[in-house]
Amino acid sequence: RKEKVIEIHGIRPYYDGQSTIHISRDNTFTNIDISQLPENERKLARQIAMDFVNENFIKKNSESVDSADKLALIVDEAHESFELPYTRKALDMLVRTARKRHAGIILSSQTIKEYDNYPETQAILKQAATKFVFKQDFQDKAHLMETLGVTESQADSIVSRIGGNLSDDNDKKRHRGEVCIIDNKTVCFTKVDMLSKTEALPVETDATEIEKLITVERTV
Repeated sequence: RKEKVIEIHGIRPYYDGQSTIHISRDNTFTNIDISQLPENERKLARQIAMDFVNENFIKKNSESVDSADKLALIVDEAHESFELPYTRKALDMLVRTARKRHAGIILSSQTIKEYDNYPETQAILKQAATKFVFKQDFQDKAHLMETLGVTESQADSIVSRIGGNLSDDNDKKRHRGEVCIIDNKTVCFTKVDMLSKTEALPVETDATEIEKLITVERTV
């Protein structure tokens, strides 16, 4: 009997089942950015990143509210984790563990409607105490009323008023940052301004813009 063994030397070290990354919990922000990876590799990288954060940050936070660290996890483009059963379940477990370990979790996705496709994501949206709702598609108006418990006039504002006219750049700029905040049953429309000097770097995902921000910071 013969067995053929192939040894592969690649450039993707995050597939070896282990991690040599050491991230200090004292860092104010830690950004795991997979946006520069080839699209066909992001699904696996996303799973690995979620497992890494859950095991090394969320689960290690104290169950005692008095001794727990102030820890918040932001999952950008969360809807991309809805596609596969494993990542949906992993995200659902992440949310449940975060509540138990007194960690805040923020899921950022494109539309409210995307949460309606799977039981796990329905549960995640239902359990979210506070929701920041930006402009939604007009066709989803009835769904917003049913899912979020907003009135017809509030749903009208979400699909037509906030965010302005998306096809008009000038109008978009005037209405940038407008959001509907739903805290349990309280609904509030407001406008949020980003503090560019202190908040731009941790939320920026474009590599070119990040480089510009770092250059400006060093210059200043």
